[in-house]
Amino acid sequence: MDDIGKLISIYNQAKISKKLRLFDPEENDHISLYRDMFNLIERKAVKNETELITKLYGNNPVTISAFKKVKERLKNKLINIILLVDLKEAGLSDRFAAYSEVIKLLLIGRVLISSNEQKLGEVIMDDAMKMSFKYDFLDLQHILSKLLASQYGSLSQDSKKYIHYSTIASTSLQELLVESQLRQANNEYFAMRFKSLTNINSDKTNYSNFINLSLDAIGKSKNSEIRNFAYGLLLNCYIYTKNKSEYEVISRQSLKFFLSEKKIANNTFKKLSADIINGCLLLRLFTFSDEIYASYAQYFNKKEHNWYVFSYYRVITNLHEKKYDTAYQLMKSTVEAPDFKKQFESMQQHFRVLQAYFYFLQLNSKISKTPESVFRIKKFLNEVPMFSKEKRGMNISILAVQILVLIIQKRMDEVMDRIDSLSLYSYRYLRKSELWRTSCFIKMLSQLSKYNFNKKWAKSRIQPYYEKLISVDIGEFPGSVEIEIIPYEDLWQMILEKID
Repeated sequence: MDDIGKLISIYNQAKISKKLRLFDPEENDHISLYRDMFNLIERKAVKNETELITKLYGNNPVTISAFKKVKERLKNKLINIILLVDLKEAGLSDRFAAYSEVIKLLLIGRVLISSNEQKLGEVIMDDAMKMSFKYDFLDLQHILSKLLASQYGSLSQDSKKYIHYSTIASTSLQELLVESQLRQANNEYFAMRFKSLTNINSDKTNYSNFINLSLDAIGKSKNSEIRNFAYGLLLNCYIYTKNKSEYEVISRQSLKFFLSEKKIANNTFKKLSADIINGCLLLRLFTFSDEIYASYAQYFNKKEHNWYVFSYYRVITNLHEKKYDTAYQLMKSTVEAPDFKKQFESMQQHFRVLQAYFYFLQLNSKISKTPESVFRIKKFLNEVPMFSKEKRGMNISILAVQILVLIIQKRMDEVMDRIDSLSLYSYRYLRKSELWRTSCFIKMLSQLSKYNFNKKWAKSRIQPYYEKLISVDIGEFPGSVEIEIIPYEDLWQMILEKID
C-alpha cells in the first residue's frame, strides 16, 4: 500500500494533462474501485490493507486475488502516466528528471528500431546520447553507445558512427569499472568504520589504498559521478585519519569542481557543502567552516532540503564554538522560513531538538530570552522519543536535554526516570565506540543524582568519569555530532553553575 501512496504523491505534484486520464470512463466495472482506492490512500484514511478492503467492499464478499488485481491495476496506471509526465514539474531535481527523460528516449528509440522505423529510432537515440553526456550519465552512455554501435555497424552500416560509438562504449566501460571500484571502496570504508567486516587486517593499509584509488580517479576522470564517489571517499578518509590540512585542500578542490558543474550536479554540490561543514565539525576546523559557510551559503535555495541540512550542521558548529547567540539566530531564521514545515518530518524533529537545547541555554543565561511562541518546553518534556536503533543519536540527545531542563527546574523524581531510560537505551543500542563519552556522562549524572545533586558531596565520585570523558575526542566517532549537540563537557559546566 505504501508503494501506491508514494506514486500518488508524485502523480499529484506533476502537472497532468487532461489527455492523460488516470481513470478511463470505459472501465465501468472497476472505475469506482480505482477512484475509491486512490482517494482512501491519498487521504491516508486507512492504516493497512485489511482496512482498505473493508472500506472498498463493505460487507460484500471479495477474494484476496480480486483485491490484489485492482490494486496492481491502479499501480500500473499510475506508473504509466508518471512515465509520460515531466518529472521536473513533479518537484524532482533537474538531474533526476533528465535521467528519466534519457530512459524514455532510449525505450522509444528501441521500439521504433524494432518496428522498422530505423532512421527515426537512431535520431531519438542520438538525442538521448547527447543528453546523457550533458548530465554525465555514465551508465546510460554505455548502454546507448553499445546499442548505437550495433545499429550503425550491422544495420545502417555507417562506419564513421560505428567507430565513434564503439569508442564511447569502450571508454565508458573503463570508467564504469573505476566507478564500481570506488563504490566498493566506499562500502568497505563504512564497514570498517562500524567494524562490520572481519576480513580486513589493517585499517591503515586500506585507508592508504582508498586515498590512492580516489586521487587516481580524480586525476584521470572529469565525470561528475566518478568524482562524487572519489571526493566523498577521500574526505571521509581524511576525517578518520585526522589529516586536517589535506581535508581543507580537497574540500576546496571538490567544491570548486562541482560549482563549475552546478548545472548538472546542483544537488551534489549542495550535499557536499553540507557534508564538508559536518566534517569541519568533527575535525574541529571552525575557522575553515566559517570560510565554507561565507563562500557557499549564497548558492542554496532556502526551499531545498540541503539548505536545512547545511544550516543544521552550521548551528551545531556555532554551539560547539560557544557562539550561542549566533547559533540561536541562525536556528530561529531557519525554523521561521516559509518552507520549513514542508520539510521531512525527520528534519523538523532535528530542529525541535535544537530548540530544546536553546531553551536550556536560555535557562542558563547563555542567550537572551527565547520567545514562548518559538518553543513549547512542556510539550517537549512530555514527548517520549522513539526508541529505535535507526534514531539512536537523536534519542540520546532528546533524553539528555530533557534531563538537563528537569534538573534546572528541580523536578528530581522525573530526572531519575530519564537517567534510567537514557542508561538503558544507551546500553541496548550504542556501539562500544559510540558509548564511551555518553556512558561517562550518564554515570556523572547518576552520581550527581545519587548524592542529591550536591556537587561537593559527589565531586570525588564524579571526577574519574569526567577525566575519562575528556580523554576521548568528540570527533572520534562520526555520529557524535548528532548525539552531542552541545559537548558534554560544556553541558556539565552549565549544570554545575545551576546547582548548589
